[in-house]
Amino acid sequence: MSGNTDKVIKIVATKPLLIHARDRDGNTPLHHACVCGHDTITRHLLEHGADVDAVNNFGCTPLHKAALGGHMACVELLVENCANVLRKNQRGQYAADLAGWRMHTAVTRYLRDLGHRNKRGRAHTTLDLAAIMKIQTDEEGNTRLHYAASCNKVNAVLAIVQQDNAVVHANNRAGHTALHLAAIEGHYDIVTALVNAGANPCQLTPVRLLRVSRDYFGFNRKGLLRQIYLHVMYECATNSYDSVPEVAFAII
Repeated sequence: MSGNTDKVIKIVATKPLLIHARDRDGNTPLHHACVCGHDTITRHLLEHGADVDAVNNFGCTPLHKAALGGHMACVELLVENCANVLRKNQRGQYAADLAGWRMHTAVTRYLRDLGHRNKRGRAHTTLDLAAIMKIQTDEEGNTRLHYAASCNKVNAVLAIVQQDNAVVHANNRAGHTALHLAAIEGHYDIVTALVNAGANPCQLTPVRLLRVSRDYFGFNRKGLLRQIYLHVMYECATNSYDSVPEVAFAII
């Protein structure tokens, strides 16, 4: 659905501050676009600075509204723009809960899968470079580098470490560095870039990563995992790290 797109475009162009306007319930124009499933308007508002995680008086974000209506196109747009799928409203409900309540099966499954991946420390896979560069540390402790590494975005990784090299050592709340996420996802180029940027391939690996990595990869990816393992082992040896290369152990 597109709604009265031309009118919205004109209003945004002439009165851009109205993007952040609120009604008596605290809803922004983005909330209303998502309620109605107007994906074209949703995209336009996001492109012009609408707050993707704006909270109304009931604790609901635009993602809650889109999910409640079962509007997958709007949900995907919000997620692509870094909407927090793990934010709860005042009733303690996730967006996925609202979609499930209305029996929007596809939206429920999509959001619950994303939420599950985020809780395990692995970020969205659909983010582009511009979206990643807007990210600050989220509620799970993931930095923009965690997102870039998990999403296999080499250009984003290179840009981030050039801006702030120290972030390669940052752990999220699950204890994972960006290198951990790249290794468990099988992103060889990201592993290489992070090690070249100074990430410690011998840093302690959370024990549960050892289990997850074996369950996550299929048989046909063992060759790639072997490559990453050998690369990490080589870096440990050539850099004379003192500790055991536990990141490598996580991927075999």
